[in-house]
Amino acid sequence: MDRKKFRRYFIILGHEDKGFENKEGKLPKGYTKIETRNGKGVLSHYIENMKYFEDAKYMYKGYLIGTKDNIYVENGTFIIDQYGKGEVTWKFDPENMDGKGHSIEDFNVIAIMAKPREHGKEGSTPLVGFIDKKKVAFKHVMEEKDQKILSNVENLEATKSIEKEKEEIKEEKMEQDIKQEDRYTQNTEKELFVEIQEKKEAEIEREEIKKEQDQDQEQKQEQESYKENEKIRKEEIDNKEVVKEEAKKEKNLQEEKKEVEQKDLQEEKEMEEKITESEEVYNKENKQRIEEYSYHQRIINGFRRYEENEYAQEYTSMKSYDCKNPYEYYHQYFKMVGGYVDNILKYYPSVEPFEKNMKNCAWWKIDCNQQTLYRNFIPFYGYVNYMYSYIPYTPYTSVCPSSIYKYRHYIFGMMKDQKGEVEYYLYGVPGRFILSEQPYEGKTGFVYWHSLEDKKNEKGDYGYWILYIDAKTGNAVVPSNKTIPPR
Repeated sequence: MDRKKFRRYFIILGHEDKGFENKEGKLPKGYTKIETRNGKGVLSHYIENMKYFEDAKYMYKGYLIGTKDNIYVENGTFIIDQYGKGEVTWKFDPENMDGKGHSIEDFNVIAIMAKPREHGKEGSTPLVGFIDKKKVAFKHVMEEKDQKILSNVENLEATKSIEKEKEEIKEEKMEQDIKQEDRYTQNTEKELFVEIQEKKEAEIEREEIKKEQDQDQEQKQEQESYKENEKIRKEEIDNKEVVKEEAKKEKNLQEEKKEVEQKDLQEEKEMEEKITESEEVYNKENKQRIEEYSYHQRIINGFRRYEENEYAQEYTSMKSYDCKNPYEYYHQYFKMVGGYVDNILKYYPSVEPFEKNMKNCAWWKIDCNQQTLYRNFIPFYGYVNYMYSYIPYTPYTSVCPSSIYKYRHYIFGMMKDQKGEVEYYLYGVPGRFILSEQPYEGKTGFVYWHSLEDKKNEKGDYGYWILYIDAKTGNAVVPSNKTIPPR
């Protein structure tokens, strides 16, 4: 494959297995976009109207399948919101998709599968698409290993049966030869002559029968060839109709997507107006307290003091620092921050991003795009968005805004103590379990990684890099269970 060649695929995903509709009467649907250029590739899945399982009974995963070579490769796990929408983005090498030398041309099926959380149960395929527009059977590929084992057993049994038949034929032939030899010895010359004549006549009769059978076989083959040609001609006509229908569906889907995007932009605008209105009301009611405790207000907006180069040293070590009379207005400040958070979170959906959640922790999903990435009002957001002003940037260092824009969201959490009071505020930035996707390589406090699935952490798994903030002081803290990513 030409590594510099640019290719783009757009595949409509159609409904396959039932039972995964988010609402009655609305079937799941979606599309997949694949782009390759200069030896690099990006795959994006978009699905909607998918059933949301609060108990994480099923997890949705994307797969590329090659039915010719019986191969498949996983693309990632979807995070489905309560509206049934989800996205997955996966980068790959077009000439080595699965680490075994298979290229993008070796795959012809895209499947969105629902994998059960309980082991031993079979998965389902709510959505499927075909890269070359030709529908083929694909589910058997996922069971290839079991099929190979069964095939080997059957071949072994067949071989044993053939060997046994050969032995029986050999013994029978030996017995016939012995009998024939005895008969020739006992027969007279006349009897031998008659027997030879009879054999010749039988041979001629067999040849005539075989000739008739060959003629019948030729006629049958001609009829089958004619039927096959008719079938191919009909399939070509049907394929043209399918292409037209798919083009029509693709056009309708593009129109629907455009309408959804316009609706989302309108909803974002309305939400921003509501948030702005809420901010104005809240600031008006608490203007006097905000002015008195300006130090605490700076903490809410995510900033730290930068006096005599103390900031860089204190934040890099992730240690809390003292302020003048830090507990003098503690109760008022803590209550103010709590009310602020509760008021803002009303406008964001609550989610359960992990198969096994962190103890005493609740989460909210904050969607982001080019218009909303720098407009969030969650407290202490400065730890996430403005920290690059103090940390030197290098091309090999991941920063929070780029990771958030890449995955188009982040999560905000609250962890409470045994008394029910907020102990920590948490920020979760999406990223894989590798050093290149750890925000600032852990220098700003993103030192703990939590996987989407309940299993041992492995390189390249998807999850979130989490920052802990002490709710009482506003300081970033280091958890005891730090996670060191592989390079």
